[in-house]
Parts: sequence; C-alpha cells; structure tokens
Amino acid sequence: MCDDGNDGKAKHSRIVICPFSGQSKQWVNTRENWRKARRSKIEANTDRTDLADYEFFTFDGPSKKRLKERLQSCVGPDEVIYIFGHCAPGSIDLAKEVSASSESITAFALAKTLKNEVFLNKSFAGKIKIYGCNSALPNGAKKSFAHSFACIMKLYLYHNCEIHGYAETLVDGYVGAHKIATSDSALVKALNTMIQKDEAFGSGIDSKYNEDHSLRPSKFRQKMEISEEMLLEFYNELKPKK
Repeated sequence: MCDDGNDGKAKHSRIVICPFSGQSKQWVNTRENWRKARRSKIEANTDRTDLADYEFFTFDGPSKKRLKERLQSCVGPDEVIYIFGHCAPGSIDLAKEVSASSESITAFALAKTLKNEVFLNKSFAGKIKIYGCNSALPNGAKKSFAHSFACIMKLYLYHNCEIHGYAETLVDGYVGAHKIATSDSALVKALNTMIQKDEAFGSGIDSKYNEDHSLRPSKFRQKMEISEEMLLEFYNELKPKK
C-alpha cells in the first residue's frame, strides 16, 4: 500500500493514466474537473486522513519515468489506477481522441507497457479501471476492451488485481463527489451543460441522481477468452530476440 510519508497512515491512492505520448484537450479538462471535485471531497471529510488527491500521468518520457517510480510501492488493496481513453463496445483499442486518425493503444500494448516499462508490481491487489465509454461492453462475438485487457494481464501473471470496465457512456465531470456513468442521452446532454457552467459540482442533485443510476463500473469477472490475433501477439513477444 502506498504511504504519503507524513502521518504514517496509508493513503487511498488514485492514479490516473492517459496512456499516450501527449495530452488531449479533453484530458486537460478532465484532469482539472477531477482535481476540483477530489479536493472538495477531501475538504468535506477533514476527519479522514486516508484520502489522497488524484495523481496524473501520461506515457511521454518524463511523466512515464515518474509513473514508474510511483508504482513501485503500490500493491493495494486501496489503490485505484484509472486508464483514461475513448472506447467503444467490442473495441481492442483505447483512443486519445474521438477522431479516426487519433493515437490509440491496444489492450495488449497497454498491459505490456504496465508490465515492461513502468513495472507495475506483480503483487498489485488494487483496482484498474478502464475509464472509457462502454469499455465493459462486447459487440457480438467481439469481447470488450476490459475483457481483453484482463485476459492479457492474467497471462502476464497479475492474479491479484481487479479489472473494471464501464458499461455506460461517461460524462466528463462529476455529480457531487461521484464520477458520472449513464446511458441516458438526455441526462448526458443536461449534465454536460451543467458541468460547463460549474453547476454540477455541488450536492444539489447528487442524492436524486444516485437513486436512479448506477455510478459504479461493471466489475470484470475473469474468463479466459482472447482473440487469436491478441494471443499470437502475446506468444510472439515470448520468442527469443535474434
């Protein structure tokens, strides 16, 4: 478990990763929205010393180096790692932007980077949440991104962590202290308007919203099913380099 080194009590760390070489405009907006909401939560719970602020990283050089150092002591179970990107039902990619030409990363490449480049501890027993729209949804025979990623992590012997995906559309903001996930398109539009006006950060509609919608990600239940393409990519990596 990560320790902040101040009062000796471990923090509930929240590490947010944009797994790309640079920052998108939405990433910058999301980062500021999350920071604002998290600090409000910390200020409202002064009796709790275990609440840590969000920490944000990308896969560019300097940030990846800091992420590597940060992950060494994180083993869970109270740590949560968010992987941020655009997703779709049955996709094996997370994208930096919505456009078709956007930089993207496959479930395999993401798992490989966590293992080989930033050295996520094999004993990590926290949660990895794929924070992308519909990242827990399949598309016909195509498994969800969260499913593919979890299978690769299992092949890499990460047996202790939980992989979560989202079965809803994600809104770039908060209602009260909660990140938003909903399939109600009208509500998404209304909340986006409120977020732009800074009206969704209070607690006014938080109670009503929580009664009607689940804000928690869909927990992935591991079952080893993986595409032939991804399995071949995994085994090719195991071959000795000539």
